[in-house]
Amino acid sequence: MRTALHRDTLQTLDAEGYEDAYGKPVDQYGHEVARPPALCEVCRQDVFLRAEHSKKRTPNFVHFEGSAFCPIKAFNGAAYRALNPVPGNPAHAQVLRADFFATWRYHWHEFDRIIHFATVESFVSVLQYADRHGIWHYRDMRVQDVLPVLLTLMDFPPLKKSKGYLRDYGLRFLYVGTVANTNEYWNLPAHQRHLIRAKYEFPGGTRTLQSDKISAKPLVVFDAAYLAARYDLNPNNQPVAHEVVVNAMARAFRV
Repeated sequence: MRTALHRDTLQTLDAEGYEDAYGKPVDQYGHEVARPPALCEVCRQDVFLRAEHSKKRTPNFVHFEGSAFCPIKAFNGAAYRALNPVPGNPAHAQVLRADFFATWRYHWHEFDRIIHFATVESFVSVLQYADRHGIWHYRDMRVQDVLPVLLTLMDFPPLKKSKGYLRDYGLRFLYVGTVANTNEYWNLPAHQRHLIRAKYEFPGGTRTLQSDKISAKPLVVFDAAYLAARYDLNPNNQPVAHEVVVNAMARAFRV
């Protein structure tokens, strides 16, 4: 991670900011300075600055060995994708799914806004995953609660166009804290359920989402009307979706 938090002020620090706050690693006499750890922006555990003065690597903040789960530290693990929900009320799951697809244009619009240049293929894929793995069965899940879970289930690589990129960075959505799976997220009080939008740079020959290439980790801010489920069931009154998107959803789900 290229940034972390000041452990007292919670100000976001890059490598230069960390040195400004806590000093250089060595004093004027050549003695190593005991600087306090910074905090991970995702899980709030201690992290230290690595490759601080390397000529070949970008300085980045790293978790200490043996620390508790963090999606940044375990970014190559199965993480949220590994655990399916315990079967809940089948009738509720059926209603939830029906309500979601009756208002899918709202969810697509918010999905596209948050990701910035989303593809309908990714939207279709993650909904098909939700069907295969019973995501609709989470207890007490409301229709406006589905999208935060769906966003954590896949990676969003850079999006190419004919010349250049529509989006030249990758994205991964992470739960805040030491939440290791969606069941743990779902057990949190509603006011503690937050997502982070981790942005991955793709310099040079990079082809994968690498933790030391994370350049930004802002919280995801959902539209207030969306979170309040102010949805109109009449498709003519719902947000406009491109014909390509409408046709893809009709083919995949007959909506």
